[in-house]
Amino acid sequence: MAAPHIPSAVSRRLDPSYASNRFAIAGFAVSVLVLGAKALITDDLTLVGALFAAVAVFLGWAAGRELDPGTPGVAALGMVLALVIAVFVPPAALATGVAMIGLRLVSGTTGAPVTWLDLAVFAGLGVVSGGSPVLWIVGGAIVMWLLRAPEVGPLRTWVTFAFAAGAACGLGWLWYQWNDGRIDDVAITATAYVLAAAAGAAMMLAARPVSVTAPTDVGSGDVDRLRIRFSRLAAGSFCMWAAVIGGTAGFWAISPIFAALVAAAVYRVFVQPAAITS
Repeated sequence: MAAPHIPSAVSRRLDPSYASNRFAIAGFAVSVLVLGAKALITDDLTLVGALFAAVAVFLGWAAGRELDPGTPGVAALGMVLALVIAVFVPPAALATGVAMIGLRLVSGTTGAPVTWLDLAVFAGLGVVSGGSPVLWIVGGAIVMWLLRAPEVGPLRTWVTFAFAAGAACGLGWLWYQWNDGRIDDVAITATAYVLAAAAGAAMMLAARPVSVTAPTDVGSGDVDRLRIRFSRLAAGSFCMWAAVIGGTAGFWAISPIFAALVAAAVYRVFVQPAAITS
């Protein structure tokens, strides 16, 4: 039985009747067990932290579904890679979730207009993205979607205002913390630049012209191939920005996005070598 649909432009159904969705549910359960075991064995992670890291791993699957909506294998591989990375460096569920929603909007997989519920949803996205420099680029992508995407609908102005108000609150809180000395300077090491380069390389491979597509969730047409490519460019940009603004910690915070991008690149090069330009 499919999960009930939430009336929002950012929500997508999880239907256990599909093998890919069952894999995601099983993968989440495995992630909870693996990361929970790590929390019990080591002092690097708490049980609560393990649960949130497992959620982030699940979001790696969701990000893969946005980067290649017509190929379930990309989401599955992205989830596996996200779990492998999470065993060594646990990701941040909230940051990953906001980045994943950014990819969902860019790719246009839902195809649904914003609703009155989205006033609260986008205000929250604004607070989180505005309050974290690592997510500023995601906030920029969301603004572009709100202003330009054809599916946004008649509530465009209201939801854009709600997002802007949330972002202003997030920036204000960030400014207060910075002035109060609660935020330490971020050291951008050579490792961060290497990680940014790795994300850039994966982006270049994944964003080559694609031939895959899939119906939008509203069933009014197919996802635009060009927007799929844009979502892959966005994923690489998110990861590179995170590395050069937030250092290695910023990059690993959204590592499931990187994992999904690598999965898309692997499939683009080895499984889907033939391309059709949009």
